[in-house]
Amino acid sequence: MKAFSCIQSRALRLLEDDVDTDQMVPARYLRTASAEGLGPYLFHDRWQGPEGLTFPLHPARYKGEEILIVGANFGCGSSREHAPWALYDFGIRVLIGISFAEIFSSNCLKNGIVPLALPREVYDEILSRKALITVDLQKQILSCGGLRYAFAFDPFARYSLLEGLDELDIMQLHEPAITAFERQFAAQLAPVRNISDNAHRSSLGGPNSRGKGNVT
Repeated sequence: MKAFSCIQSRALRLLEDDVDTDQMVPARYLRTASAEGLGPYLFHDRWQGPEGLTFPLHPARYKGEEILIVGANFGCGSSREHAPWALYDFGIRVLIGISFAEIFSSNCLKNGIVPLALPREVYDEILSRKALITVDLQKQILSCGGLRYAFAFDPFARYSLLEGLDELDIMQLHEPAITAFERQFAAQLAPVRNISDNAHRSSLGGPNSRGKGNVT
């Protein structure tokens, strides 16, 4: 994923509560195991349905916005990772809302999307403005017009996003230390394994057994 530093963009608005992941990516598009190529299917059944071009995330209306303002409990429902994959592939890098489903929020952080749950008063103030929104993850500052809000953020997630690293990337960075630990741990465990192996052979009447066996 691309490194995240500072995003400045106009915002799309989907001001609904309890928008679930089934709406974001209909089940028939879940067959892929790739994070790429799901953008065209984001909210597919919403904008292909009666809402049509009035739906805020209709592809024909999209003009490169990277911020989406949502309601409360966004991302509820099943824990499919395809939802943030589709958002990211569509072009969304920041979600601003009242609250997010826990697993969905975690999946966003692992896939290059910043979910910001704001206090109601800050959220309402942003909705009242039409200015560009800036989210500076390095400084942890959200600004919109004259509004500036310092937000808290998980340090590990912030590091991963700023560096553009997913969990596998981070593991590979620490591969030498992981390998060294595994070798050290295996050496420390060796005596315990020997005791366990000897005890097991003993219970089976093996060569280290002190028993004399059955006399017939």
